[in-house]
Amino acid sequence: MISIDNLNFKYKDKTIFENFNLKLEENKIIALMGPNGSGKTTLIKILLGLLPYDGTIKFDDKILNKNDIRKMVGVVFSNPNNQIINDTVYDEIAFTLENMKYKGIKVKVIEISKYLGIENILEKNPNELNINQKQLVNLACSLVHNPKILILDEALNFDPFQKEK
Repeated sequence: MISIDNLNFKYKDKTIFENFNLKLEENKIIALMGPNGSGKTTLIKILLGLLPYDGTIKFDDKILNKNDIRKMVGVVFSNPNNQIINDTVYDEIAFTLENMKYKGIKVKVIEISKYLGIENILEKNPNELNINQKQLVNLACSLVHNPKILILDEALNFDPFQKEK
């Protein structure tokens, strides 16, 4: 599904990737592990088209533009506060669909919120939520458009279904 060939990327003078190659198959769960600063989040940002790079990245054997990539990929970053930009949970989840010009936004937002058990907080301000609820909202935002690929950055750092005490 994803093929990365000869990826090169530098932050200022520090080489993060040099002739990096990776093939990820469809219908697989992959864990990319490494120490802090090893390039895991950078790779996600490159895959999303957020950082310039040298090399070739293909999804389903096609080189895609940023808009096509964003339709195929859902991402939940490690810090949920960095992904929240709207005044209500509903607007936060709907934002992805609005930007992709989806039809039936209300139905999709309600459907994913029920699936994740957050339908009771749709009118709340995301900044009033606890960290686990925020992460569930971010997960809803990432899943609402039915992406082919779901990326969880630092996925083991939280348990969105754990009840806070």
